[in-house]
Amino acid sequence: MNSAKRLATAFFLLSTLITMVIYSKTFASLFASFGFKDYSLLGREFTTSTLTAVLVAAATLYYFLKFTRAWAFVNESSEEILRVTWPTMEDNKKRTIQTFTIVTIVGVILFAFDIVFRQLTDFLLSSR
Repeated sequence: MNSAKRLATAFFLLSTLITMVIYSKTFASLFASFGFKDYSLLGREFTTSTLTAVLVAAATLYYFLKFTRAWAFVNESSEEILRVTWPTMEDNKKRTIQTFTIVTIVGVILFAFDIVFRQLTDFLLSSR
């Protein structure tokens, strides 16, 4: 399996786990709202609502892999990410210093304008 497919598979597995957690909390609150008994299956943490969430998350993953273009899109995106030439740490440091310098200069200029216009406004308002 090449790197792009591994990255796409990791994306789908991670998104399925996140979806399962969200579904688990949602089903637990729905069970409580409608008064369903949430039986403990494999200890206190794995209940009927958790099993329902696992099944629905698996069904969601199956749907996205079989009936949508999501797999192709994520796979193409993964291939594109692997082709990107990322900047070096030295480039990042240089650009960060440049950004801070420009922001500081612009901040000083705006501060100077603020002082000048405040003085001008005070002068014009006090002369009446």
